Amino acid sequence: MLVLAEATPNPRTLKFVPAREALPRAAGEYARGGDASGSPLAERILRIEGVERVLVGEGFVSVTSDGRDWSGLRECVAEAIRGHALSNTVPDDREGGAAEADREDTLVERMKSTLDSRIRPALAADGGDVTFVDFRDGILSLRMHGACNGCPSSSSTLRHGILATLRRFYPEIADVRAV
Repeated sequence: MLVLAEATPNPRTLKFVPAREALPRAAGEYARGGDASGSPLAERILRIEGVERVLVGEGFVSVTSDGRDWSGLRECVAEAIRGHALSNTVPDDREGGAAEADREDTLVERMKSTLDSRIRPALAADGGDVTFVDFRDGILSLRMHGACNGCPSSSSTLRHGILATLRRFYPEIADVRAV
């Protein structure tokens, strides 16, 4: 199975895309030393020396190195993805986090929907993702994942991409912050 590796705006992160559907549908981010037991694929990739963080996205995997050169890591990660796909392991990847509140405010639900339809696909194209954390007192708090986490362009992405786009739909948003 062919696994393509693509550069991202974050020089420490590569986006891996398998040629056929071999990945789970739900996203999850995992770090070395953390609990990746819910994701057999993330566990497999995190065993590779030099891998610091893994984002399993819809149809892609973003992998962040600890600063090592990608020349040796690239094929190891691609092989781990191929091995996972061929092992017939049923993936149990899912987005982590606390349980959702009983009933969310309509404005928050609309913001999440806009993030899902307009922002997340653009970030996924570069090997990243963003998830809603909170909206309080005009401040939208988001968590950056994959290539977006620690990217030199992440503050620009927040200000000129995410904030500018969301303000067109929700003038209630005074600012956006990464947490």
